[in-house]
Amino acid sequence: MVGSFDDFLRGLPSILEADSFRSVARGIASAIRSQRGVVWLLGGHTIKTGLSPVLIRMMERGGATYLAGNGSVAIHDYEVPRWGATS
Repeated sequence: MVGSFDDFLRGLPSILEADSFRSVARGIASAIRSQRGVVWLLGGHTIKTGLSPVLIRMMERGGATYLAGNGSVAIHDYEVPRWGATS
């Protein structure tokens, strides 16, 4: 059985980056409720590791309004459709 995202957040320990992650999640939820934009800054590994479908879903659901990336994002984004893989 798959739990909700809230269940996932509550299950994280109250330490270090888990607290930071919860803070980011709250900020995104607040921005969505307030109809403000959410900007995601990406590095190449986001695309290289196959997370494009997650980004697309986030945009479809309003959790990402804008995507910004460095040069390696563009390279990997080109390589995957061109050759079916990336370096």
